[in-house]
Amino acid sequence: MTPEARRDRAAILRRDGVAPASDRVLAALPYIRDPILAIFAVPHDLGPVFKDDPAARAAAEANDTARAGAQAKAFESGLPSARVVRLPNANHYVFQSNEADVLREMNAFLSSLP
Repeated sequence: MTPEARRDRAAILRRDGVAPASDRVLAALPYIRDPILAIFAVPHDLGPVFKDDPAARAAAEANDTARAGAQAKAFESGLPSARVVRLPNANHYVFQSNEADVLREMNAFLSSLP
């Protein structure tokens, strides 16, 4: 990958709200050849936050959907061979909040491997 392509990809990821840890990590993405399963909470479960303010809650959910959705999309763009799953209303620990969904996706992913 040329330095210009790396710079362009970094700019896209930053625009989408994903700041790469380093250019070296970003440069390595196209070379990952192993199967990848990525599970994102989109949108996150906000729990009791804003429970008494529906307008503020709706705004927070819209903001979270846009931000987390951009991160998932950037991941897909950077690694087109990855299987990206979005679980609505999961919390940060998706394996705890959505255990059945995570197990289903993991089993489906594992059974698709050669």
